[in-house]
Amino acid sequence: MAEQAPKIEVRDISKSFDGELALDGVSLRVSRGESVVLIGGSGAGKTLLLKVILGLVHPDEGDVLIDGVNTTNLSPGDRMEFMQRFGVLFQRSALFDSMAVWENVAFRLLQEHKLPRAEAHERASRTLALVGLSAQVGDLLPAELSGGMQKRVGFARAVVSEPDVILLDEPTAGLDPIMSNIIHELIRERVKAMGATTLSITSDMAGARKTADRVAMMHEGRIIWVGPGTEIDSSGNAYVDQFVNKRPEGPIQMRI
Repeated sequence: MAEQAPKIEVRDISKSFDGELALDGVSLRVSRGESVVLIGGSGAGKTLLLKVILGLVHPDEGDVLIDGVNTTNLSPGDRMEFMQRFGVLFQRSALFDSMAVWENVAFRLLQEHKLPRAEAHERASRTLALVGLSAQVGDLLPAELSGGMQKRVGFARAVVSEPDVILLDEPTAGLDPIMSNIIHELIRERVKAMGATTLSITSDMAGARKTADRVAMMHEGRIIWVGPGTEIDSSGNAYVDQFVNKRPEGPIQMRI
């Protein structure tokens, strides 16, 4: 019986900007239903890797495969169809200021799936309820929400179409520890219920321990360690040890 292809596979991805190597031969496999968390310092290449997977940035070298299909050079039309299987939570939620919360959540349903507004509104309200927000919140503007509520709305938008793959970029950035814990519990609960494959970026080690089946550490555009989420405190890797324990001394030299 043939081995099942990974849900996400990146092979030897490299990308340079103005002669500076930002991704250096990155390879990573994420199995179906698995949650993989990327950790690493600022500028390590984590967000850029997500953009390459999404097709927002084209690599100089290497390939991106989804379910064994090479998506690196898809036509715009084919890529749009493929991307309907993805849900994305951006680092700053990226909500549309002039749209009501429910319209933000339903944006993809209205624009890509062409659902009638009444049906999209009902589905958005149902999804908001799943992330602990009332139907009344759906009628507010994003500026009327707290940071934690905006994160919940962003997550609701990412999952409203029940995607196969969810990409999360710093889902708890800027939140206090209690709200961060609530968001990570929510992500773990909803992703498990959906059976989705998840690739996320976080600097929150408590969140990584809570949501990760595996953790991948990036440094200077390379993946330098991959292991079970339960082993990040005993990895034996000096870079991981310094990052996880927030030590200023070690092999990672941050630019000041």
